[in-house]
Amino acid sequence: MINLMLLVALLLTVGVGTGVLLWKRLHPQAGPETPALPDRPASETYAPMCRLFTADDFDLLTAAGEPDLAKRLRRQRRRVLRLYLGELRRDFEQVHGFCRLLAGRSLDPGFAPAATRQALAFYGLLLMVQARCALGWWFELPAATTELVDSFERLCQAARTCAAALAQEPAAQTA
Repeated sequence: MINLMLLVALLLTVGVGTGVLLWKRLHPQAGPETPALPDRPASETYAPMCRLFTADDFDLLTAAGEPDLAKRLRRQRRRVLRLYLGELRRDFEQVHGFCRLLAGRSLDPGFAPAATRQALAFYGLLLMVQARCALGWWFELPAATTELVDSFERLCQAARTCAAALAQEPAAQTA
């Protein structure tokens, strides 16, 4: 009985493995895409994130005698901020990956170090925002999130400038 179960498990494993290989062979995945830069400015995309912890909403609730409601609002907005920070980090990693692709072909010798400095600054600011959020320093978060978004926007602008220069390079060589 055990031999029969082992034989069935082996046949099932081989069948599933063959099925996966055939599926991958018949349905190839698209190759790696060149990362695209965001269409909209980061300050526009992430403006709601920068307004999550402005004092107006919380002052209104505190003045109305609803401190529990203010605590619940902070907790919910902290969750929303974490989601925004995750999206911002993913967007930054995509643009930074694009910058790494551009760095090898860029004519500007300062582009790669500048992109690296911008990445270090961004991750430092991201860590600072996450720490302030965890420690409950809400009054400093609007300025810190704005600074974080500005850091991302500077990297996007540097990538656009470098990509434009590379696009013009072949035209200048053929002329």
